[in-house]
Amino acid sequence: AFQLPGGEIGWAVGMQSRQVEGRSSTNDDIEAEENMATQPCVWPDRAVVNIPAQVEPGVGTRGCPAIQGAFFSNGRVNIVTTIPPYYYDTQTWATFAELQLPVLENLNFSASVRHEEYNGGDLIGDIYSLAGKWDVTDNLYVRSSFGTNYRADGALELDPGAVDVATAGYGRFGTGAQRQRITTVGLDVGPENDQTFNFGVGWESDIGEGRLRASVDFFEIVIDGQLATTSDTTILNDIFGLNTAAAQSNRGVVGIPNTATNNSPGQFANCNANLISFVTFTAPCQQGITTAASLNEVLRYQVNGPGFITNGIDYSIDFAYPMFSGTFSAQLTATNNQVYKARGYSVNDILFEPSGNRLGTANYTRTGNESRRWRANAVVRWADETHNVSVRANYSSGVYNEAYEVGGLTAIVSNIAATTTINETVNSTYGIFPKEYLDFDLNYIYTAPFWEELELRATVLNIFDKDPSPAQGRSGYYTATGNPRGRIFEIGVTKKF
Repeated sequence: AFQLPGGEIGWAVGMQSRQVEGRSSTNDDIEAEENMATQPCVWPDRAVVNIPAQVEPGVGTRGCPAIQGAFFSNGRVNIVTTIPPYYYDTQTWATFAELQLPVLENLNFSASVRHEEYNGGDLIGDIYSLAGKWDVTDNLYVRSSFGTNYRADGALELDPGAVDVATAGYGRFGTGAQRQRITTVGLDVGPENDQTFNFGVGWESDIGEGRLRASVDFFEIVIDGQLATTSDTTILNDIFGLNTAAAQSNRGVVGIPNTATNNSPGQFANCNANLISFVTFTAPCQQGITTAASLNEVLRYQVNGPGFITNGIDYSIDFAYPMFSGTFSAQLTATNNQVYKARGYSVNDILFEPSGNRLGTANYTRTGNESRRWRANAVVRWADETHNVSVRANYSSGVYNEAYEVGGLTAIVSNIAATTTINETVNSTYGIFPKEYLDFDLNYIYTAPFWEELELRATVLNIFDKDPSPAQGRSGYYTATGNPRGRIFEIGVTKKF
Protein backbone atom coordinates (compact mmCIF):
# COMPACT_ATOMS: atom_id res chain seq x y z
CA ALA A 1 0.00 0.00 0.00
CA PHE A 2 1.14 3.55 -0.74
CA GLN A 3 1.27 5.89 2.21
CA LEU A 4 1.12 9.67 2.64
CA PRO A 5 1.57 11.59 5.92
CA GLY A 6 -2.21 11.64 6.32
CA GLY A 7 -2.75 7.95 5.69
CA GLU A 8 -3.04 5.29 3.04
CA ILE A 9 -3.78 6.28 -0.56
CA GLY A 10 -7.10 4.92 -1.73
CA TRP A 11 -7.85 4.07 -5.34
CA ALA A 12 -10.32 2.20 -7.50
CA VAL A 13 -10.78 1.37 -11.18
CA GLY A 14 -13.68 -0.29 -12.89
CA MET A 15 -15.93 -0.81 -15.87
CA GLN A 16 -19.69 -0.48 -16.24
CA SER A 17 -22.18 -1.56 -18.87
CA ARG A 18 -25.76 -0.36 -19.19
CA GLN A 19 -28.47 -1.19 -21.73
CA VAL A 20 -31.86 0.53 -21.95
CA GLU A 21 -34.66 -0.62 -24.25
CA GLY A 22 -38.11 0.83 -24.76
CA ARG A 23 -41.03 0.54 -27.12
CA SER A 24 -44.48 2.02 -27.62
CA SER A 25 -47.31 0.37 -29.52
CA THR A 26 -51.07 -0.09 -29.57
CA ASN A 27 -52.39 -3.32 -28.06
CA ASP A 28 -54.84 -5.08 -30.36
CA ASP A 29 -55.65 -8.66 -31.32
CA ILE A 30 -55.26 -7.69 -34.98
CA GLU A 31 -51.59 -7.19 -35.80
CA ALA A 32 -52.29 -4.66 -38.54
CA GLU A 33 -54.28 -2.55 -36.13
CA GLU A 34 -51.50 -2.87 -33.59
CA ASN A 35 -49.07 -1.41 -36.08
CA MET A 36 -51.51 1.42 -36.82
CA ALA A 37 -51.07 0.69 -40.49
CA THR A 38 -54.59 0.05 -41.78
CA GLN A 39 -56.59 3.14 -40.86
CA PRO A 40 -56.38 6.28 -42.99
CA CYS A 41 -55.94 9.75 -41.54
CA VAL A 42 -57.41 11.89 -40.13
CA TRP A 43 -58.86 11.29 -36.72
CA PRO A 44 -61.42 12.20 -35.53
CA ASP A 45 -63.55 11.29 -38.55
CA ARG A 46 -64.45 14.48 -40.43
CA ALA A 47 -67.88 13.03 -41.16
CA VAL A 48 -68.56 13.39 -37.44
CA VAL A 49 -66.97 16.75 -36.76
CA ASN A 50 -65.34 19.13 -39.20
CA ILE A 51 -65.18 22.51 -37.45
CA PRO A 52 -62.93 24.13 -38.44
CA ALA A 53 -62.63 22.49 -41.85
CA GLN A 54 -59.81 19.96 -42.05
CA VAL A 55 -57.73 19.08 -45.07
CA GLU A 56 -58.17 15.84 -46.92
CA PRO A 57 -56.48 12.75 -45.44
CA GLY A 58 -52.97 11.97 -46.51
CA VAL A 59 -49.50 11.23 -45.20
CA GLY A 60 -47.98 14.31 -43.61
CA THR A 61 -51.28 16.12 -43.07
CA ARG A 62 -52.52 17.20 -39.69
CA GLY A 63 -53.12 14.14 -37.54
CA CYS A 64 -51.04 11.84 -39.76
CA PRO A 65 -47.55 10.56 -38.99
CA ALA A 66 -44.86 10.38 -41.64
CA ILE A 67 -45.97 6.80 -42.27
CA GLN A 68 -49.48 5.76 -43.30
CA GLY A 69 -51.78 5.27 -40.35
CA ALA A 70 -54.00 7.05 -37.87
CA PHE A 71 -52.99 8.76 -34.68
CA PHE A 72 -55.27 8.60 -31.66
CA SER A 73 -55.08 11.12 -28.83
CA ASN A 74 -57.19 13.63 -26.96
CA GLY A 75 -58.43 16.81 -28.58
CA ARG A 76 -58.72 17.74 -32.24
CA VAL A 77 -55.98 16.76 -34.64
CA ASN A 78 -54.66 20.30 -35.02
CA ILE A 79 -53.55 20.43 -31.38
CA VAL A 80 -52.00 16.98 -30.95
CA THR A 81 -48.66 15.53 -31.95
CA THR A 82 -48.24 12.39 -34.01
CA ILE A 83 -46.51 9.54 -32.17
CA PRO A 84 -46.37 6.36 -34.27
CA PRO A 85 -45.12 3.13 -32.67
CA TYR A 86 -41.42 3.29 -31.92
CA TYR A 87 -38.55 1.30 -30.43
CA TYR A 88 -35.19 2.34 -29.01
CA ASP A 89 -32.14 0.53 -27.71
CA THR A 90 -29.23 2.35 -26.02
CA GLN A 91 -26.00 0.78 -24.83
CA THR A 92 -23.39 2.47 -22.69
CA TRP A 93 -19.86 1.32 -21.85
CA ALA A 94 -17.90 3.21 -19.22
CA THR A 95 -14.50 2.96 -17.57
CA PHE A 96 -13.65 4.96 -14.45
CA ALA A 97 -10.95 5.58 -11.88
CA GLU A 98 -10.96 7.24 -8.45
CA LEU A 99 -8.15 8.41 -6.19
CA GLN A 100 -8.11 9.47 -2.51
CA LEU A 101 -5.05 11.41 -1.32
CA PRO A 102 -4.75 12.05 2.46
CA VAL A 103 -1.83 14.47 2.14
CA LEU A 104 -1.96 15.41 5.84
CA GLU A 105 -4.23 14.44 8.69
CA ASN A 106 -6.18 17.65 8.12
CA LEU A 107 -5.77 17.95 4.33
CA ASN A 108 -7.40 15.59 1.85
CA PHE A 109 -7.80 15.58 -1.92
CA SER A 110 -9.82 13.35 -4.23
CA ALA A 111 -9.93 12.96 -8.01
CA SER A 112 -12.03 10.94 -10.42
CA VAL A 113 -12.23 10.44 -14.18
CA ARG A 114 -14.81 8.62 -16.32
CA HIS A 115 -14.93 7.73 -20.02
CA GLU A 116 -18.26 6.78 -21.63
CA GLU A 117 -19.23 5.55 -25.08
CA TYR A 118 -22.81 5.34 -26.29
CA ASN A 119 -24.04 2.93 -28.97
CA GLY A 120 -20.64 1.80 -30.16
CA GLY A 121 -19.13 5.28 -30.29
CA ASP A 122 -22.04 7.36 -31.62
CA LEU A 123 -21.35 9.65 -28.68
CA ILE A 124 -18.16 9.72 -26.63
CA GLY A 125 -17.60 11.73 -23.49
CA ASP A 126 -15.01 12.22 -20.76
CA ILE A 127 -15.72 13.79 -17.38
CA TYR A 128 -13.56 14.40 -14.34
CA SER A 129 -13.71 15.99 -10.91
CA LEU A 130 -11.28 17.34 -8.32
CA ALA A 131 -12.06 18.11 -4.69
CA GLY A 132 -10.23 19.02 -1.51
CA LYS A 133 -10.90 19.78 2.15
CA TRP A 134 -8.66 21.49 4.71
CA ASP A 135 -9.54 21.27 8.40
CA VAL A 136 -8.02 24.54 9.57
CA THR A 137 -8.96 23.84 13.20
CA ASP A 138 -11.10 21.28 14.98
CA ASN A 139 -14.10 23.49 14.18
CA LEU A 140 -13.26 25.45 11.02
CA TYR A 141 -12.82 23.90 7.56
CA VAL A 142 -12.40 25.04 3.96
CA ARG A 143 -13.51 22.98 0.96
CA SER A 144 -13.54 23.31 -2.80
CA SER A 145 -14.38 21.25 -5.86
CA PHE A 146 -14.40 21.45 -9.64
CA GLY A 147 -16.00 19.04 -12.06
CA THR A 148 -17.18 18.52 -15.61
CA ASN A 149 -20.22 16.70 -16.89
CA TYR A 150 -22.40 16.38 -19.98
CA ARG A 151 -25.96 15.39 -20.81
CA ALA A 152 -26.25 12.92 -23.66
CA ASP A 153 -29.90 11.82 -23.49
CA GLY A 154 -31.30 14.39 -25.91
CA ALA A 155 -28.49 14.05 -28.43
CA LEU A 156 -28.79 10.24 -28.43
CA GLU A 157 -32.39 10.50 -29.59
CA LEU A 158 -31.39 12.55 -32.66
CA ASP A 159 -29.96 11.43 -35.98
CA PRO A 160 -27.57 14.11 -37.32
CA GLY A 161 -28.78 15.34 -40.68
CA ALA A 162 -32.26 13.84 -40.30
CA VAL A 163 -35.18 15.88 -41.68
CA ASP A 164 -38.72 15.72 -40.32
CA VAL A 165 -41.58 17.11 -42.42
CA ALA A 166 -44.90 17.81 -40.76
CA THR A 167 -47.95 19.99 -41.22
CA ALA A 168 -48.38 22.35 -38.28
CA GLY A 169 -51.19 24.67 -37.27
CA TYR A 170 -50.41 28.40 -36.98
CA GLY A 171 -53.45 30.07 -35.48
CA ARG A 172 -51.83 33.50 -35.66
CA PHE A 173 -52.61 33.45 -39.38
CA GLY A 174 -56.26 32.56 -38.91
CA THR A 175 -58.41 29.70 -37.65
CA GLY A 176 -57.28 26.37 -39.06
CA ALA A 177 -54.22 27.91 -40.79
CA GLN A 178 -51.60 25.26 -41.65
CA ARG A 179 -48.10 25.37 -43.07
CA GLN A 180 -45.35 22.85 -43.70
CA ARG A 181 -42.85 22.72 -40.84
CA ILE A 182 -39.47 21.18 -41.64
CA THR A 183 -37.14 20.32 -38.76
CA THR A 184 -33.50 19.48 -39.56
CA VAL A 185 -31.07 17.96 -37.07
CA GLY A 186 -27.64 19.63 -37.18
CA LEU A 187 -24.80 17.54 -38.58
CA ASP A 188 -22.54 18.27 -35.61
CA VAL A 189 -25.15 17.97 -32.85
CA GLY A 190 -23.75 16.46 -29.66
CA PRO A 191 -24.16 16.39 -25.86
CA GLU A 192 -24.09 19.60 -23.87
CA ASN A 193 -21.02 20.29 -21.72
CA ASP A 194 -21.30 21.37 -18.09
CA GLN A 195 -18.82 22.66 -15.51
CA THR A 196 -19.32 23.19 -11.80
CA PHE A 197 -17.17 24.98 -9.24
CA ASN A 198 -17.61 25.32 -5.48
CA PHE A 199 -15.66 27.04 -2.71
CA GLY A 200 -16.93 27.07 0.85
CA VAL A 201 -16.14 27.66 4.51
CA GLY A 202 -17.82 25.74 7.30
CA TRP A 203 -18.00 25.57 11.10
CA GLU A 204 -18.83 22.60 13.34
CA SER A 205 -18.88 22.75 17.13
CA ASP A 206 -20.66 21.58 20.24
CA ILE A 207 -22.54 24.07 22.41
CA GLY A 208 -22.96 22.50 25.81
CA GLU A 209 -25.06 19.42 25.12
CA GLY A 210 -26.12 20.76 21.73
CA ARG A 211 -24.47 21.28 18.35
CA LEU A 212 -24.00 23.96 15.73
CA ARG A 213 -23.24 23.44 12.04
CA ALA A 214 -22.93 26.31 9.58
CA SER A 215 -21.51 26.82 6.10
CA VAL A 216 -21.25 29.39 3.35
CA ASP A 217 -20.51 28.18 -0.18
CA PHE A 218 -19.92 30.04 -3.42
CA PHE A 219 -21.00 28.06 -6.49
CA GLU A 220 -20.82 28.54 -10.24
CA ILE A 221 -22.41 26.41 -12.95
CA VAL A 222 -21.61 26.74 -16.65
CA ILE A 223 -23.75 25.00 -19.30
CA ASP A 224 -22.45 25.13 -22.86
CA GLY A 225 -24.25 23.96 -25.99
CA GLN A 226 -27.65 23.13 -24.56
CA LEU A 227 -29.69 21.15 -27.07
CA ALA A 228 -32.28 23.49 -28.60
CA THR A 229 -34.92 23.53 -31.31
CA THR A 230 -35.27 26.92 -32.96
CA SER A 231 -38.64 28.35 -31.96
CA ASP A 232 -41.46 28.83 -34.47
CA THR A 233 -42.70 31.78 -32.41
CA THR A 234 -39.32 33.54 -32.49
CA ILE A 235 -39.06 33.07 -36.26
CA LEU A 236 -42.58 34.29 -37.03
CA ASN A 237 -42.41 37.24 -34.61
CA ASP A 238 -39.17 38.39 -36.23
CA ILE A 239 -40.58 38.21 -39.75
CA PHE A 240 -44.27 39.08 -39.30
CA GLY A 241 -44.15 41.08 -36.05
CA LEU A 242 -45.93 40.32 -32.80
CA ASN A 243 -49.39 38.85 -33.24
CA THR A 244 -51.24 41.69 -31.49
CA ALA A 245 -53.53 44.32 -32.96
CA ALA A 246 -51.31 47.09 -31.61
CA ALA A 247 -48.12 45.63 -33.14
CA GLN A 248 -49.69 44.88 -36.53
CA SER A 249 -51.15 48.38 -36.84
CA ASN A 250 -47.78 49.96 -36.08
CA ARG A 251 -45.01 47.71 -37.40
CA GLY A 252 -42.42 50.49 -37.56
CA VAL A 253 -40.62 48.78 -40.47
CA VAL A 254 -39.73 50.71 -43.63
CA GLY A 255 -41.87 49.64 -46.57
CA ILE A 256 -44.45 47.67 -44.56
CA PRO A 257 -48.04 49.03 -44.34
CA ASN A 258 -49.60 49.40 -40.91
CA THR A 259 -52.89 47.94 -42.06
CA ALA A 260 -52.66 44.29 -41.00
CA THR A 261 -54.47 42.72 -38.07
CA ASN A 262 -53.69 39.97 -35.61
CA ASN A 263 -54.81 36.37 -36.26
CA SER A 264 -54.91 37.05 -39.99
CA PRO A 265 -53.10 35.75 -43.10
CA GLY A 266 -52.75 39.38 -44.19
CA GLN A 267 -49.77 40.03 -41.89
CA PHE A 268 -46.90 41.48 -43.95
CA ALA A 269 -43.49 39.80 -44.10
CA ASN A 270 -40.38 41.85 -43.44
CA CYS A 271 -38.19 40.59 -46.28
CA ASN A 272 -35.14 42.12 -44.56
CA ALA A 273 -35.75 40.41 -41.23
CA ASN A 274 -32.81 38.74 -39.55
CA LEU A 275 -34.51 35.33 -39.65
CA ILE A 276 -36.02 35.57 -43.14
CA SER A 277 -34.00 32.53 -44.27
CA PHE A 278 -35.92 30.39 -41.79
CA VAL A 279 -39.06 30.49 -43.95
CA THR A 280 -39.93 29.98 -47.61
CA PHE A 281 -42.68 31.56 -49.68
CA THR A 282 -44.60 30.43 -52.74
CA ALA A 283 -42.99 33.36 -54.58
CA PRO A 284 -39.97 35.61 -53.92
CA CYS A 285 -40.50 37.89 -50.93
CA GLN A 286 -41.34 41.51 -51.81
CA GLN A 287 -41.32 44.17 -49.12
CA GLY A 288 -44.77 45.59 -48.51
CA ILE A 289 -46.47 43.02 -50.76
CA THR A 290 -45.73 39.51 -49.48
CA THR A 291 -47.98 38.38 -46.63
CA ALA A 292 -48.44 35.25 -44.53
CA ALA A 293 -50.88 34.01 -47.16
CA SER A 294 -47.81 33.22 -49.30
CA LEU A 295 -45.95 31.49 -46.45
CA ASN A 296 -44.98 28.00 -47.59
CA GLU A 297 -42.62 26.48 -45.03
CA VAL A 298 -41.19 27.19 -41.59
CA LEU A 299 -37.65 25.83 -41.24
CA ARG A 300 -36.53 24.71 -37.81
CA TYR A 301 -33.17 23.33 -36.67
CA GLN A 302 -32.09 21.20 -33.73
CA VAL A 303 -28.62 22.29 -32.69
CA ASN A 304 -26.32 22.79 -29.74
CA GLY A 305 -27.54 26.26 -28.99
CA PRO A 306 -27.51 28.49 -25.93
CA GLY A 307 -25.14 28.47 -23.00
CA PHE A 308 -25.79 29.63 -19.45
CA ILE A 309 -23.72 30.73 -16.47
CA THR A 310 -25.12 31.07 -12.99
CA ASN A 311 -23.43 31.67 -9.69
CA GLY A 312 -24.40 32.56 -6.18
CA ILE A 313 -24.00 31.74 -2.51
CA ASP A 314 -25.55 28.92 -0.48
CA TYR A 315 -26.09 29.44 3.26
CA SER A 316 -26.79 26.70 5.77
CA ILE A 317 -27.28 26.69 9.56
CA ASP A 318 -28.20 23.68 11.69
CA PHE A 319 -28.67 24.08 15.47
CA ALA A 320 -29.86 21.48 18.00
CA TYR A 321 -30.14 21.48 21.79
CA PRO A 322 -31.80 19.22 24.39
CA MET A 323 -35.12 20.60 25.68
CA PHE A 324 -37.42 18.92 28.19
CA SER A 325 -37.59 15.22 27.30
CA GLY A 326 -36.57 15.72 23.67
CA THR A 327 -34.50 17.91 21.35
CA PHE A 328 -35.17 21.35 19.92
CA SER A 329 -33.64 22.03 16.51
CA ALA A 330 -33.66 24.76 13.88
CA GLN A 331 -32.38 24.61 10.31
CA LEU A 332 -32.07 27.31 7.69
CA THR A 333 -30.97 26.91 4.07
CA ALA A 334 -30.92 29.80 1.61
CA THR A 335 -29.60 30.43 -1.88
CA ASN A 336 -28.77 33.87 -3.22
CA ASN A 337 -28.41 33.75 -7.01
CA GLN A 338 -26.13 36.60 -8.06
CA VAL A 339 -25.59 35.91 -11.77
CA TYR A 340 -27.73 34.22 -14.41
CA LYS A 341 -26.66 35.02 -17.95
CA ALA A 342 -27.42 33.42 -21.29
CA ARG A 343 -25.00 33.16 -24.18
CA GLY A 344 -26.70 33.66 -27.50
CA TYR A 345 -26.23 31.31 -30.43
CA SER A 346 -26.28 31.33 -34.19
CA VAL A 347 -27.82 28.94 -36.72
CA ASN A 348 -26.37 28.83 -40.22
CA ASP A 349 -24.21 31.85 -39.27
CA ILE A 350 -27.34 33.86 -38.41
CA LEU A 351 -27.80 35.13 -34.85
CA PHE A 352 -30.93 33.39 -33.60
CA GLU A 353 -30.85 34.31 -29.92
CA PRO A 354 -28.84 37.22 -28.44
CA SER A 355 -26.93 37.06 -25.18
CA GLY A 356 -28.13 38.84 -22.08
CA ASN A 357 -28.87 38.91 -18.38
CA ARG A 358 -31.67 36.59 -17.22
CA LEU A 359 -31.53 37.07 -13.42
CA GLY A 360 -34.71 38.03 -11.62
CA THR A 361 -36.96 37.64 -14.67
CA ALA A 362 -39.58 35.14 -15.86
CA ASN A 363 -37.86 34.68 -19.26
CA TYR A 364 -41.15 34.04 -21.04
CA THR A 365 -39.94 35.55 -24.33
CA ARG A 366 -36.32 34.34 -24.47
CA THR A 367 -34.03 31.48 -23.55
CA GLY A 368 -33.60 30.72 -19.90
CA ASN A 369 -35.72 29.52 -17.02
CA GLU A 370 -37.62 31.46 -14.40
CA SER A 371 -34.86 32.94 -12.24
CA ARG A 372 -35.33 34.15 -8.66
CA ARG A 373 -32.66 35.99 -6.69
CA TRP A 374 -33.53 34.36 -3.36
CA ARG A 375 -34.94 31.04 -2.22
CA ALA A 376 -34.97 29.89 1.40
CA ASN A 377 -36.42 27.25 3.72
CA ALA A 378 -36.44 27.20 7.52
CA VAL A 379 -37.63 24.51 9.93
CA VAL A 380 -38.17 24.68 13.69
CA ARG A 381 -38.72 21.30 15.34
CA TRP A 382 -39.16 19.66 18.72
CA ALA A 383 -39.07 15.89 18.95
CA ASP A 384 -38.73 13.03 21.41
CA GLU A 385 -39.32 9.31 21.03
CA THR A 386 -43.09 9.76 20.77
CA HIS A 387 -43.84 13.25 19.45
CA ASN A 388 -42.39 15.20 16.54
CA VAL A 389 -43.73 18.72 15.88
CA SER A 390 -42.31 21.02 13.21
CA VAL A 391 -43.10 24.29 11.45
CA ARG A 392 -41.58 24.96 8.04
CA ALA A 393 -41.31 28.29 6.20
CA ASN A 394 -40.84 28.49 2.42
CA TYR A 395 -39.72 31.74 0.81
CA SER A 396 -38.89 32.90 -2.71
CA SER A 397 -38.35 36.37 -4.10
CA GLY A 398 -40.42 37.58 -7.04
CA VAL A 399 -39.59 37.79 -10.73
CA TYR A 400 -40.27 40.45 -13.36
CA ASN A 401 -42.08 39.39 -16.54
CA GLU A 402 -40.02 40.93 -19.35
CA ALA A 403 -42.81 40.20 -21.85
CA TYR A 404 -44.43 43.41 -20.61
CA GLU A 405 -41.62 45.46 -22.17
CA VAL A 406 -41.88 43.95 -25.65
CA GLY A 407 -45.67 43.86 -25.90
CA GLY A 408 -45.74 40.09 -25.75
CA LEU A 409 -48.92 40.07 -23.64
CA THR A 410 -52.60 40.15 -24.48
CA ALA A 411 -53.92 43.71 -24.50
CA ILE A 412 -56.79 44.82 -22.30
CA VAL A 413 -60.04 44.78 -24.30
CA SER A 414 -63.26 46.15 -22.86
CA ASN A 415 -66.18 43.74 -22.60
CA ILE A 416 -68.68 46.59 -22.25
CA ALA A 417 -70.79 46.76 -25.39
CA ALA A 418 -71.23 50.55 -25.15
CA THR A 419 -67.47 51.11 -25.30
CA THR A 420 -66.48 52.21 -28.79
CA THR A 421 -62.84 53.17 -28.19
CA ILE A 422 -60.47 50.50 -27.00
CA ASN A 423 -56.79 51.20 -26.27
CA GLU A 424 -55.11 47.93 -27.15
CA THR A 425 -51.68 49.30 -26.34
CA VAL A 426 -52.47 48.98 -22.63
CA ASN A 427 -51.57 45.64 -21.06
CA SER A 428 -52.64 44.28 -17.69
CA THR A 429 -49.99 44.48 -14.97
CA TYR A 430 -51.25 41.24 -13.39
CA GLY A 431 -48.23 39.09 -12.63
CA ILE A 432 -45.77 41.51 -14.23
CA PHE A 433 -43.92 43.04 -11.33
CA PRO A 434 -42.03 40.99 -8.71
CA LYS A 435 -44.08 39.65 -5.82
CA GLU A 436 -42.33 37.62 -3.16
CA TYR A 437 -43.88 34.46 -1.74
CA LEU A 438 -43.85 33.12 1.83
CA ASP A 439 -45.92 30.30 3.29
CA PHE A 440 -45.81 28.01 6.34
CA ASP A 441 -46.45 24.30 6.91
CA LEU A 442 -47.24 22.52 10.19
CA ASN A 443 -46.48 18.83 10.70
CA TYR A 444 -47.05 16.46 13.63
CA ILE A 445 -45.94 12.81 13.86
CA TYR A 446 -46.97 10.50 16.68
CA THR A 447 -44.91 7.32 17.07
CA ALA A 448 -46.97 4.83 19.03
CA PRO A 449 -45.12 3.40 22.05
CA PHE A 450 -47.64 0.53 22.30
CA TRP A 451 -47.17 -0.85 18.73
CA GLU A 452 -43.79 -1.01 17.06
CA GLU A 453 -43.37 0.81 13.72
CA LEU A 454 -46.78 2.56 13.89
CA GLU A 455 -46.90 6.27 13.01
CA LEU A 456 -49.81 8.69 12.86
CA ARG A 457 -49.32 11.94 10.91
CA ALA A 458 -51.25 15.20 10.68
CA THR A 459 -50.18 18.03 8.38
CA VAL A 460 -51.43 21.48 7.46
CA LEU A 461 -49.84 22.83 4.28
CA ASN A 462 -49.98 26.55 3.59
CA ILE A 463 -51.33 27.39 7.05
CA PHE A 464 -52.36 30.95 6.19
CA ASP A 465 -53.95 30.06 2.83
CA LYS A 466 -51.42 32.08 0.84
CA ASP A 467 -52.11 32.56 -2.88
CA PRO A 468 -49.26 31.65 -5.29
CA SER A 469 -47.37 34.41 -7.08
CA PRO A 470 -49.50 35.67 -10.02
CA ALA A 471 -48.29 35.23 -13.58
CA GLN A 472 -49.68 36.07 -17.01
CA GLY A 473 -49.86 32.56 -18.34
CA ARG A 474 -52.29 29.74 -18.90
CA SER A 475 -52.32 28.74 -15.21
CA GLY A 476 -52.39 32.31 -13.87
CA TYR A 477 -49.53 31.66 -11.42
CA TYR A 478 -45.88 30.61 -11.38
CA THR A 479 -46.18 26.84 -11.20
CA ALA A 480 -42.80 26.35 -9.52
CA THR A 481 -43.76 28.59 -6.61
CA GLY A 482 -46.68 28.28 -4.23
CA ASN A 483 -49.75 26.07 -4.15
CA PRO A 484 -52.91 27.07 -6.08
CA ARG A 485 -55.04 24.73 -3.94
CA GLY A 486 -54.65 26.94 -0.86
CA ARG A 487 -54.65 25.50 2.65
CA ILE A 488 -54.48 21.68 2.69
CA PHE A 489 -55.13 19.27 5.56
CA GLU A 490 -53.58 15.80 5.47
CA ILE A 491 -53.73 12.83 7.82
CA GLY A 492 -51.94 9.53 7.44
CA VAL A 493 -51.09 6.24 9.07
CA THR A 494 -47.98 4.15 8.48
CA LYS A 495 -47.41 0.66 9.85
CA LYS A 496 -44.39 -1.43 8.93
CA PHE A 497 -44.50 -5.20 9.28
